[in-house]
Amino acid sequence: MGITLSFLIKHVRPLGEDGYTAYCTQDLIQQLGNLGFNANEIADILAQWRQTALSDPEGQSDRFVAAAQAVSEARWGELYNTDQSTIMFLTWAELQSLSAAAAQAGANANVNWNSGGEIGICVTITRNSNAHHIRWNATGCTGNTDGNGNMNHFTGLTP
Repeated sequence: MGITLSFLIKHVRPLGEDGYTAYCTQDLIQQLGNLGFNANEIADILAQWRQTALSDPEGQSDRFVAAAQAVSEARWGELYNTDQSTIMFLTWAELQSLSAAAAQAGANANVNWNSGGEIGICVTITRNSNAHHIRWNATGCTGNTDGNGNMNHFTGLTP
């Protein structure tokens, strides 16, 4: 896959059954274990991700906001502080498309990914106020790849 696990953990959550199945791989589960989560905590995390992934973004947007807040708080507590944290909830097809765009960009390159449609829901959390902004019409994102050509840095959503 043309996306680092770190990028997935910080910026992507699954949307839909196919997104959940594709996202929640053994590699990701192992990475969660490497971050210090025990088996019960990982099972709880996966259950929460599944519940959110199968929710209706428009009718149950509160679940997506809560998921984004949890990701943001964990990121800021465990990794480092940024002013904002954006989570994209992606289907399997969108995840494949993002991966392909990063791979096509190559090593140490800028990525301008267009999903070919509108992403179901993206949520940005602002650190100091904990305010959230739901983005309904994003069509992709920009970012950068690492030396192996894998998406590893998010710079923003695209209209």
